[in-house]
Amino acid sequence: MSNTLRSAVIKLAHTNPELRPHLLPLLKEAGSYADYTERKKKENKKPLAKEEWEARTQGGAVGGSDNAGERHSELADEHFQKGHHHKHWSGAPKKVSEAHNEAMGEHRKAHKALSETKKIKGDDDELNDERVGALVQGHKAHAATHKAKALEHEWMADQASKGDVVKGHVYKAPDEEEANKHADAAAEHHKAHKAHQKVVDADEAGDDVRPHMSKAHKATQDADKTEKEIFTDDD
Repeated sequence: MSNTLRSAVIKLAHTNPELRPHLLPLLKEAGSYADYTERKKKENKKPLAKEEWEARTQGGAVGGSDNAGERHSELADEHFQKGHHHKHWSGAPKKVSEAHNEAMGEHRKAHKALSETKKIKGDDDELNDERVGALVQGHKAHAATHKAKALEHEWMADQASKGDVVKGHVYKAPDEEEANKHADAAAEHHKAHKAHQKVVDADEAGDDVRPHMSKAHKATQDADKTEKEIFTDDD
């Protein structure tokens, strides 16, 4: 992000407080990667591509690396709420609430692991054993998230196809269009789950995790983007 563009975004955030939750993460992300590339230039070293740098520093999280640990904590809370909702209120199959509870636990582990990596000296893109362990835990957590989301969308697709009540939406008659939307979202989350699981599997096999990390990071972005596009007109 150029200085001119950065200044414009800062001004926009200042004059439009309601936009700050959306604009400030962009500033933090841009600043983090910009600082990294500037440091590499001073060291006469070639910086990683932005996508690869994000994959190495975030454990699959989307957003600036400084936010990775915080994001895992937020996701843990979200999964706790969803797990409680599906267990006690929604009528979803037991496997849905259990998947959210599992994801909650994995994100809490990732938050703790990433917090520990802040104490490690050296470049944040260097994959020493401690960082690899934290990043792999991050990918394990995101694999659990996508699994939970996939199961949730599969259940909602089934409810829509039957014309049942689900999450506040009343399908007075079978709604195949809505069912197909949820089925498509489930498919994307299954893909992302597999992509993140490949990182975990490679680590357990003692293989190089790097070829899988950026692909997993991209898979999360694609799944979230697809879901947003599918349901953008639902509100």
